[in-house]
Amino acid sequence: MPAAGSASAIASLWLVDDLATALLMTRFYEEVMSNGLGPAEALRRAQLWLRDLSADEEARFLAAHPALAAEFRRRASEGDSPGRRHSSGGLTNGDRPYSHPEYWAAFIAMGA
Repeated sequence: MPAAGSASAIASLWLVDDLATALLMTRFYEEVMSNGLGPAEALRRAQLWLRDLSADEEARFLAAHPALAAEFRRRASEGDSPGRRHSSGGLTNGDRPYSHPEYWAAFIAMGA
């Protein structure tokens, strides 16, 4: 008999930045779909990618993902600046705007 549901899930352990999460999840799905990775390895690679993402690489990634870029622009026009500060108030590394673990370390993969 067929079963319904999902073999795995990605969850966050704390509140996360929406736009950083959008970058992370876009990259996660690219790792799964293009590279054929399982969820845990795809998440690990996406987290490392986001942690090490430079401002220039972010711009190139957004240029390759127009819908995501449009959302970034919309949020910026409302005064939301993702990846520039973390909740403790300190600035992150200017060239690596998502280097603080707050942006990428909250996520875990559960299941197969």
